[in-house]
Amino acid sequence: MIVKVQYRNQKKYIKIQKLVLTSSSLKAMKERFSIHVDSILSVEDETGTEVDDYAFPDLLTTSGICFVIKDETE
Repeated sequence: MIVKVQYRNQKKYIKIQKLVLTSSSLKAMKERFSIHVDSILSVEDETGTEVDDYAFPDLLTTSGICFVIKDETE
């Protein structure tokens, strides 16, 4: 599945293999945005609402959503 993701002021489309928020999907996000491997990430929607792993699959089907990645420095 292809999802739109934003990190800081940069947006990209990222292909994830599973419809769950797992370490492998976070790893793919880190690779696409050149985020250090050891960084701890959180995922929010565009309104600043945190996206938990159990809600992620349902939100993937939402049209036009952009997931915002934040690391521990933000």
